[in-house]
Amino acid sequence: NDGLESIATMLAIKNPRNGQRIYIKSYHVGLNKGGGTFVYDATLSRSKHDGGTIIDPTKVFPTDWKNRTQVNDWFLPSNTGTGCWVRQYDGAVDVLWFGARPDISLGVDNSIAINKALSVKNNIFLPGGNYIIHRPILTAKANAVIKGDGVDNTLITVENGSWQSTTYNSKSYNAVIVSTSGIQDRWIETSTIQDLTVLGNSYSADGKIGIYFDNVCMRVNVKNVVIVACDKGLYTYKSWCHNYIGVTITDCITNSIHLDTFANGYNFSGCAVYGKSVMTACHIVVENACYGNNFNGGVIEKANVGVTLSNNAQMNINGVDWEEFVVLFMQQIGCPDLPSVISACSIMGNPFQSGIATNNGNLIVEGSKIFNPSGTID
Repeated sequence: NDGLESIATMLAIKNPRNGQRIYIKSYHVGLNKGGGTFVYDATLSRSKHDGGTIIDPTKVFPTDWKNRTQVNDWFLPSNTGTGCWVRQYDGAVDVLWFGARPDISLGVDNSIAINKALSVKNNIFLPGGNYIIHRPILTAKANAVIKGDGVDNTLITVENGSWQSTTYNSKSYNAVIVSTSGIQDRWIETSTIQDLTVLGNSYSADGKIGIYFDNVCMRVNVKNVVIVACDKGLYTYKSWCHNYIGVTITDCITNSIHLDTFANGYNFSGCAVYGKSVMTACHIVVENACYGNNFNGGVIEKANVGVTLSNNAQMNINGVDWEEFVVLFMQQIGCPDLPSVISACSIMGNPFQSGIATNNGNLIVEGSKIFNPSGTID
């Protein structure tokens, strides 16, 4: 009466009848997560089996969830026969329904279950926990939603020594979360990532990216997300009209934010890029014909260079606290077109050689306090 223990227990039911309804306590025995109500549909083709919302009763549940081959085999659909257990749900798909283990299980690659959930419905929810992954979480569809349970509750963590990039449509992606059309200059619209933390565990310039948008345009929203310890925190290529609200990026080696090639119409609101234990090479890089980008409020702090604009790039920075740069607050190279504007900012140099440099650029600095508590600024 209080339910079956796990998916494996459900598979042990012999000769289920059409319409039979059962409750499962947990996907994995003893975890008490990922359970739910299932109804048996004797007419449904077993080719529909997905390992989470539709279960083929003839399948053998993996005895070792760390065995990647065994887990992949579990998710493969059957080719013959009818009759499946069908999960009863509406709304977003919970990644726990596909066997994800948010219990810091080293050796378990949760990207398999998470990507399977995305393939079933491009709207997924990651309940609180720490999800160890070995490969990117990748969506190539429009209207993607990847939502956690808060930055302090939902963590996606790269396991050192087990990480590997993935290839999609002949292009390699070395990023924790990827949203891509998969095809050069063919864009998809609408992508939402929110309420989670990405832990890259990368303290070297290995090319690993926290979140990567590739040919994704219009109505992209990233809200309440933390990215820590990647080579690059956020990278976008040929994407436009993005909104970032309350995003924090720390301890990234090369860049915190990199907008590359026609990355136009970006709005960063209340975001923070800074170093705790790492001196980032350059927090914000905008290059190659990127216009109409705004960074409003928040913090740009502790790096060799704060912001670099190059090859006809533009960014307006308003109401931001700049602090602790070894070389430059900002440099602008080859940007004679539309002016970039720094306004209403507090720009504190430490050490004294920090400043602003422009070479063949168009830059306006206004209404800002530029000072050094330790000495003069050149």
